[in-house]
Amino acid sequence: MQWDAAKIPKMPTDIPSPTGYADNPWPAEDGGSARLQSPRSEPGLNLGFGDTLEVLAERRITGIQMVVRGPGEALFALRSVLGRRVMKDPAKTVIEKLDPITLEVIASTEELPAGPWWAGGLAALADGGVVAISGRWAHRIDPETMRVTAARQLPVDAPYNSFVALPDGTLFTKDFDRDISRQTTLMALDPMTLDDRCEPLRLPEPAIARLTAADGNVYVVGVDHAMRVKWNGTSLELDDWRHRYRTGEGAGYGWDPVVALDRLWFLDQGRHRFRVSMRGSALDSGPVRLHSIPLDDPSGATAVNVCGDAWGAITNPPLIDPERRIAVGYDTANGWMTAFDIPADPTAAPTVKWTKQIDSGPHLLRWAESGELLACDHRAPWPLHTRLASRLLDGSLSDALRRSGERTPSLEPRLARFAGEDAVVIDLESGLERGRATMPVLAQSVMFPTAGANRDAILTSMTAIFRVGVRI
Repeated sequence: MQWDAAKIPKMPTDIPSPTGYADNPWPAEDGGSARLQSPRSEPGLNLGFGDTLEVLAERRITGIQMVVRGPGEALFALRSVLGRRVMKDPAKTVIEKLDPITLEVIASTEELPAGPWWAGGLAALADGGVVAISGRWAHRIDPETMRVTAARQLPVDAPYNSFVALPDGTLFTKDFDRDISRQTTLMALDPMTLDDRCEPLRLPEPAIARLTAADGNVYVVGVDHAMRVKWNGTSLELDDWRHRYRTGEGAGYGWDPVVALDRLWFLDQGRHRFRVSMRGSALDSGPVRLHSIPLDDPSGATAVNVCGDAWGAITNPPLIDPERRIAVGYDTANGWMTAFDIPADPTAAPTVKWTKQIDSGPHLLRWAESGELLACDHRAPWPLHTRLASRLLDGSLSDALRRSGERTPSLEPRLARFAGEDAVVIDLESGLERGRATMPVLAQSVMFPTAGANRDAILTSMTAIFRVGVRI
């Protein structure tokens, strides 16, 4: 069914501006705009003696990138209908309402336009609406009827990689240039109409990383500098807070930042050739570093190696546990994870707490009360984890695998005998494993987990969605 702009009902003009996200434990990717990756008011899985981590439900479907929680216990999923050539052909978008136990579709939108593909973003807002930005299109839907209430095509002919909300309700988004040849433009959108709230701001360099926001500011990790943009309600202004982090031979650009403990945190070495496994996919020769930049004075920035191995690569943010003062970084291309103790002095470098050999690619998830960390461990045997295999898979074969759930949903579970991925629960203090459950997928996930309400979590890959937790 084709999307029809004439079906969008006109919104009344006297509705007051909403404020921020919906009041639930997981209204947006990473739990909110600061990317703390932790749900509010959820105790955790609390895996103890006799408990087993299990895959409780699964659904084979291509293109699901993330799930957020909306009104009641309903889950909302952002799904792409991919073109034949995933990175080159236009995609479409579908927003689905899912049953939180079975993951079956309760209702969905029509196929909506998206355009050039990259993983987008979805959020439940404080006024009750749900907004998605996928490709170069923004859509707002009514979560009860699943009807589009506002839509617009964004100005740059390129994908926009998600958005964040500030407390006054304003949504901030930016375009994404895979070739890092074009400066990024930051936009401020009205959450009801999706119209511009001010003139867009052209930033001085490209930015691959997703945006992060806290305390009325928007943080951008460009390909060379970390930057801060001030929002005064009517205009965007590039602050003089700036730090050049990319220096030295083989250094790669940074990925999504986290704001915690009065610092901006992110991992670098974000340029890679990921298709099936992140192992061997790095395109820059340096090691992955965990960067920490004080919010009051960027001159006190620190950077520490995650494992020190050459040809490191990542796709996602570190995890920061403010309560325990622990930072978790990882190197997906080399298969290591390291936890660091965070010193009270923001200019002092974090120190190693524990290290673990694990091949984790997606965003992480932590439960503050139980001290549990949810990660993934991809099992890619030789030669899938080699640099040669990464080059050979960089084409039509990987596109066919990403779209395998559309016509042959049983194919990937059979292929998963040769490679697969486990959901792993780790104790944040010790690094010890508390539980593990195998998900029958071939390709490594680099997507977004969601904290569930039933002693569970929802994990997405580009070919399936899983509910993992404790059977109750």
